[in-house]
Amino acid sequence: MIMILNYTVAYVLASFKRYDAGMKNAFINSVMFYNSGNIGIPLITLIFSSPPFIVDGLTPYLNIALTSQIMVLVVQNITTNTLGFYNAGRANLHWRESFGRILKMPAIYAIPSAFLLKFVPVDLTVMPFWPALVYIRNALVPIALIILGIQISKTKFKSIKRGVLLSVFIRLVIGPVFAICAIILFSLDGIIARSVLISASVPTAVNTALIAVEYDNHPDFASQAVLVSTLTCTITLSGVIFLSQVLFAVH
Repeated sequence: MIMILNYTVAYVLASFKRYDAGMKNAFINSVMFYNSGNIGIPLITLIFSSPPFIVDGLTPYLNIALTSQIMVLVVQNITTNTLGFYNAGRANLHWRESFGRILKMPAIYAIPSAFLLKFVPVDLTVMPFWPALVYIRNALVPIALIILGIQISKTKFKSIKRGVLLSVFIRLVIGPVFAICAIILFSLDGIIARSVLISASVPTAVNTALIAVEYDNHPDFASQAVLVSTLTCTITLSGVIFLSQVLFAVH
């Protein structure tokens, strides 16, 4: 629901601004897809493994917070690697060629495979390869942050491109408002409500810039949207985290 609302407002504003097809789709991607992995998971881990969420030296709320965040990440990954690629390619490619590239993306096969493996009647945790997977899992957060830094360091920034500030405003200010609407509509509360609100308030996904570079679809705009939203969120996220504490009590 949050993605549909973000898409709708981005599409309407891009049409009102009379952006060309490529710019319109780059603008939509920058609003729809947010950094639920590179920033979202470390942020949720930090918040819910710190006071006041530590009880007797343990972090009882962390698992449910991370679970809700990972579900957001799964949805974001699938849609970024399908709808995101399709949007970016529509300006320069025939829809069939754009769809063909989507079928080459590993994420659309890896994520369904992970769900299917849960039904395999074998305890995979006793297999010899399981420790290697644990090490890979533990490396997710530091590697994700390194990738984010690399992409930001390559961003050209002579002047702010048209539409960047509007994209950042929608992503960091309007996005949390849409999240609150969804939380109220679906009667979420407690830790999950806080996680969803905080997750919807993170900056534009790095993948939107990578996709824009891949398709040569306004890459400077996409990279600047990532950079400016990432820098600006250091201010807005503090407010959203405080707001989540005020609105949603933990029982």
